[in-house]
Amino acid sequence: MDRMVPVVSKLADSGALTQVAEFREYAAELSETLPEDLRNSPRHRARLALISLHHGRCAVWWHMSSTAEEALTSAIAVFESLPQFVFEKLPSEVRGVYEPVLPFCYFYLGESRLEDKRVAAAKGCYRKCLELLNKPAIGHEQIDDLNELRLRAREATEQARKGALDRRINGLRTRINEVPNDARLHEELAKAYTESGRFDEAIEQYTRAIGLDPSSFQLYFARGDVCFRIGDVELAIRNWTELIERDPTFAHAYAFRGYVNFEKGDFRSSLEDYNMAIKLNPTSPKSHAFQGYIHSLEGNYGEAVECYKRAIQLSSAYADPLVLLGDAHREMGEKELAMANYDESIRIDSTLAFGYCHRALARAEWGDMEGALDDLEMAANSAERQTGYATESRLHLVAWFFANCPDRRLRQPTKAIEFATQLVQMRPRAGHMWAILGAAEYRAGKFAEALESLEKSAESPSCRQTASCFFLAMTHWQLGNKEAARRAYARGVELMEQHLPYVEREHARFRAEAAALLGVAKRPSTETEVPPES
Repeated sequence: MDRMVPVVSKLADSGALTQVAEFREYAAELSETLPEDLRNSPRHRARLALISLHHGRCAVWWHMSSTAEEALTSAIAVFESLPQFVFEKLPSEVRGVYEPVLPFCYFYLGESRLEDKRVAAAKGCYRKCLELLNKPAIGHEQIDDLNELRLRAREATEQARKGALDRRINGLRTRINEVPNDARLHEELAKAYTESGRFDEAIEQYTRAIGLDPSSFQLYFARGDVCFRIGDVELAIRNWTELIERDPTFAHAYAFRGYVNFEKGDFRSSLEDYNMAIKLNPTSPKSHAFQGYIHSLEGNYGEAVECYKRAIQLSSAYADPLVLLGDAHREMGEKELAMANYDESIRIDSTLAFGYCHRALARAEWGDMEGALDDLEMAANSAERQTGYATESRLHLVAWFFANCPDRRLRQPTKAIEFATQLVQMRPRAGHMWAILGAAEYRAGKFAEALESLEKSAESPSCRQTASCFFLAMTHWQLGNKEAARRAYARGVELMEQHLPYVEREHARFRAEAAALLGVAKRPSTETEVPPES
């Protein structure tokens, strides 16, 4: 049960409502099998309440206020009946960053009630959260300012989270000084460093843990994930490769390496990895979805459709492949099927910002500009709610769309800069995040800023590297650096040729845009292009 809580916490961060609910149901069933004295013990009740807290958080994320209300009020009832020392005795991985837990319950309950338009009840929850965190009393003039209450409560809970993490880190370091050869302690410290954003220190601790326990595949897995977070794709790939060499049947390692190869822009290797991941674990919907997307890059939409359908059959709550299926039908000119899939993806997940984006593009292409603009507004509103590493993969798709939508009428570079800035703050060493920011700044006419961002993107290989070269060429040209523009353009063409036939269609669009700006004559795609002197 202790190991269950952090897993549920991670799922809640990604909005995986169905899985969290299943965990909660399983925990309740497991509880019924225990002797009555253990079932009613404060420690066991605290475990179940923590899972309810995460269920409530997840339901808030999915805009399911009634589910959130039930889970969070249940958790509050337990937490208010238990003395604080109960939580102090729980393992650190169970407490996680939710110390003290009761204010967090009230904060998310406030979010739920605000979502349900119960403003007065939401205010009461935010005030209770602040009261429990010993914040100064709020004056009468601020009582009716909901945003002020909400911002104060959010800031206070974040400070409480940081304080709990600092205490956890210090405690683990003390224990490691006493027992330096305990791999589990180094692993726990690595997890704490990861949660606090201290990724280099996390990698160091995972490396020490691996040295003490080289048989633990999970340590390689976790270290690879942290390497990917900081944008070191080569080191991440080496971790997955080493893990695969130790256990060639580890399906998740192929899937993760496939995703990192995709981010790097090595689509051929990515497809090979996903093919192997599916061979070892044919029930993974994400692997089927990515396999389908790579097929779509080849223009093989029929095969892509079959992959997306398999992903949807394996997980009816996984909305992403429905968007991709809609794209495939749109590319094939099947309007009704495309719209039906976009609609279904949004019905399943009303926060799916890139689902609104893709439906907006389809509506604009088919003459419904009013509907397209409505969708774009919904996408922006939804993206503004998406924070944290778990939602980063969706947010970067929205930022890129707002900067580079094929239909220029739908571009919103200012919004794109806002979202991309958030992304580079989350992953400052990830090249493709800087590429998104640089492209958005170019679209906004901020050429000096774009140059700085795009040059940073070149420091880490990514799937945006080809596009970055073309944007860098256009940015240099706008700034009068024509020789540098020619070199960047030639590099973009070189990269584009390397990845055929898996090159995304928009790369050809960016190439044509750069060629027009630089005055490049059209030539066969297999011939290296060098812009002429002007």
